[in-house]
Amino acid sequence: MKYILVPSLFVLLFSCKGKESSQAKTETSDSVTVVTDSMASGGRSVTTATGRQIIVIEDHPIGMSLSDIKVAGAGMGDTLLFKDADPVSDVLKGDLDKDGFDEVYIITTTAGSGSYGKVIGLASLKDSALQVISIPAFDDQAKPMEGYMGGDLFSIQGTELVRTFTLMKVDGTKAAENTSISYSLIKKGTNFLLLEGKR
Repeated sequence: MKYILVPSLFVLLFSCKGKESSQAKTETSDSVTVVTDSMASGGRSVTTATGRQIIVIEDHPIGMSLSDIKVAGAGMGDTLLFKDADPVSDVLKGDLDKDGFDEVYIITTTAGSGSYGKVIGLASLKDSALQVISIPAFDDQAKPMEGYMGGDLFSIQGTELVRTFTLMKVDGTKAAENTSISYSLIKKGTNFLLLEGKR
């Protein structure tokens, strides 16, 4: 009898391990991790114009000021994970490229007095999946804007993402003033790009 039970236990153990590994399977590309599990629940939720629910979940690892951000869309494939991001301050939606499918723009803001803002943009591939939008204007940290003092606020106005922030004048007066930059979304090949100015 024991000769029958032992092989059976081995089969059971290996099948359980197989299930665990399939649920925890991830694929990492730069700062984005694809988590191949079921859609997460909770967090901030937005509903697109086509009725898709997209959920943004923010986790704060113990002792860390940065966040891990998960994004999942109902029926839209894998959950995306953005590690070591600034805390989420807002989630916006809009169809900037006018293709009939809303994008989602996750606004993150640094902790502290500067309140420097960044954007994580996700485009909808006709509601089948989410694709990360490339944002060159925010990726180039080597050339900060002269006089930039932070205080970023973002809004969707028509087919543009508008960023309002504080800028120190460089004419000798040293007076700070609010200024705005608008960004448009274009598709280049299979990539989505958020670029400064109207397109």
